[in-house]
Parts: sequence; structure tokens; C-alpha cells
Amino acid sequence: MNLIRLLSQKDPLFPQAFRLYEAAFPALERRDLPQLLQILENPDYHFDVILDKDTFVGILFYWDLGNLIFLEHFAILPQLRNQGFGAQ
Repeated sequence: MNLIRLLSQKDPLFPQAFRLYEAAFPALERRDLPQLLQILENPDYHFDVILDKDTFVGILFYWDLGNLIFLEHFAILPQLRNQGFGAQ
């Protein structure tokens, strides 16, 4: 398992990650695209994709505040849930 940090909408994995984000969380619990693109500019914010080998399996969005890591969103693709990816 690897985490790959996405820094812009131009990353090839961004569309797939954003689709999972929209599907996994209600609108009131997530940012819209313009807000998300703006927050990607903050060096403390991590918009990471989770890869198993080279296969996209999920997303992990968090804030690294030095002495604190604040996990904001975590989701695994629906068809891959209950297969141990979240536990890893």
C-alpha cells in the first residue's frame, strides 16, 4: 500500500479520487471543487490517494499540523470494502 499526494487537479488520479470523494460523503460533509482546489495550495493539507501496487483503492485527506494529524476524509472504493484495505 502506498499513499500518493495529489497537488493539483491536473494529476491523472485526481478525477477518480474526486469521484470517490463525492460518492462517499454527503455534500454537507465535503468541499465543492473550487474550495478543494483552493485548499490544495495549503502545504499542511494532504489530498492522498491510496494505491495497492499500482491500483487505486481509496482516498485519505488529512491535515499535518506538526504535532497533530487531523484525519478529515477516508474512503475505500465500494467494491473493495471489507477486504482489509482500511485496516492496512
